[in-house]
Amino acid sequence: MAKGDYGKRNFFIRYFLVIKCLRNRKKATFNEIREFIAAETAILDKEFIYEIRTFQRDLNDIRCLFGIDIKINRLTHEYTIVESETDHFNTRILESFDIFNLLSSSQDFSQYISLERKCKQGTEYLHGLLYAINNRFKVSVLYKKYYEQNAEKCELLPLALKEFKARWYLIAARGSYTTIRTYALDRIQKLIIQPEKYIRPQSFDVNVFFKDCFGIIRPEDDDPYEIILSFDPFQGNYLKSYPLHTSQEILIDNNKEFRIKLFVFITYDLMMELLSFGNTVRIHSPLKLKKEIRKMTM
Repeated sequence: MAKGDYGKRNFFIRYFLVIKCLRNRKKATFNEIREFIAAETAILDKEFIYEIRTFQRDLNDIRCLFGIDIKINRLTHEYTIVESETDHFNTRILESFDIFNLLSSSQDFSQYISLERKCKQGTEYLHGLLYAINNRFKVSVLYKKYYEQNAEKCELLPLALKEFKARWYLIAARGSYTTIRTYALDRIQKLIIQPEKYIRPQSFDVNVFFKDCFGIIRPEDDDPYEIILSFDPFQGNYLKSYPLHTSQEILIDNNKEFRIKLFVFITYDLMMELLSFGNTVRIHSPLKLKKEIRKMTM
């Protein structure tokens, strides 16, 4: 890595550590932020001399680069992050940067870290697809379904990208907007961005489209259901920290039962998730879900 690249990386390390400090502590003085950065960079085998003028420049860079506004309370001299609608994106960026910094440290931590071995995920197509989506370009992909022997050429109108269980999917229409499908990026063998543009439907919002979905499947001919599930208290602790869905509502939480309510479509993704809980889950309603689960286990 060139010397200039190291300098740029050090800037970004400072930016992310400032954000991380304020996300963890909610509020902190400059001295507290400086102490936090000193402690965090020790494991990265780096040492930063952080002055108030550098910090003030960093605040402006953080605002411009990430859209994160940091304000000071003039009475307590404490800094806080102004909450925004993009917080979930910023959180993911911070998590990714934490991992990147750890794994790219000059120290060898390989004997202490066990990474999950992953197959090709198709992330090399993310940038190109996002460019096509943002600029309304049609795309052509060579796509191989899991259950097909040969790949198929698909002409698509790319609408959005979605992540589910650490895998990425393209949300796209084919020919018209009457049918919207999901395409796994790891099944794409070739991507071509076409010069032809398309008119994006103004009403399409990927978050609204998948609002009542668990996973990447959205049925065209069904409605979402109110689903009541019970788990044992141990499993309940996990579900409180990592809810099944954004609609999750706790109905009972005691030393005998953890009961929740969801409002989602009944899909293959949801049923596979429930089956993964084994005998720790009980389905109270609806009857349709009980029948579908029974079919899968016969």
